[in-house]
Amino acid sequence: MIQCYDGGAGNVNSVGSWNFTGVRERHAGLLNYSNDWSVEKNMAQFQKWKDDGVATGGFVWVYNDETWDLNAWASGMNRVFKAITVPEDQVAVRCYSEKNFNGYCVALPMGKFTQADLAVYGLKAKDLASFELVDSTCQVRLYTSTNCTGSSILRRTSAKLLSTAYTDKVCSIVVEPNPTAIKEINSDTPKNKNHEAIYNLNGQRLNKIQKGINIVDGKKIMVK
Repeated sequence: MIQCYDGGAGNVNSVGSWNFTGVRERHAGLLNYSNDWSVEKNMAQFQKWKDDGVATGGFVWVYNDETWDLNAWASGMNRVFKAITVPEDQVAVRCYSEKNFNGYCVALPMGKFTQADLAVYGLKAKDLASFELVDSTCQVRLYTSTNCTGSSILRRTSAKLLSTAYTDKVCSIVVEPNPTAIKEINSDTPKNKNHEAIYNLNGQRLNKIQKGINIVDGKKIMVK
């Protein structure tokens, strides 16, 4: 791996001319105050380098600055260079930085995500404005604290715009099973291999899963 600093004024746009034959990992660096750019503009530069095939990663030089936003830089860099990519079949929720599912998008699987965890996935603290619940069997708890504690809001459906109390204020998230959700499965699903308790809606115990709504281990399941 090679790490290369942009070299100062006038060299940022020449990074595209770098040529390291045979080197697969190339990380480009910027000073955090390069050209007096905002974090967003720096992220756009890193994105361009990635899209152009110049850099596979990035890093930042911080020079005598105790005010810089570590969370913004970390989440931005991780979003650009995909520190974590969630497989499509594991995506439970898609988080958006703008209302109506606009802005940048970060996919999350089921799990508990502190502010630090969300930064690894690429979601900046206090940047969530809307989300799409991809897995209908899940529910989402949103917290303004950094570690999934304190007061929260529970959502079991997608939200094109969060309430005023939570828009651009969310710092941690829990994506968990929705105990009231009805999961759909095909009728050819194996019959009760684990000997779960199966009931119909009238409370009668069944020997096997049947078409329609079943209650399996206390959860409603729709069989087509």
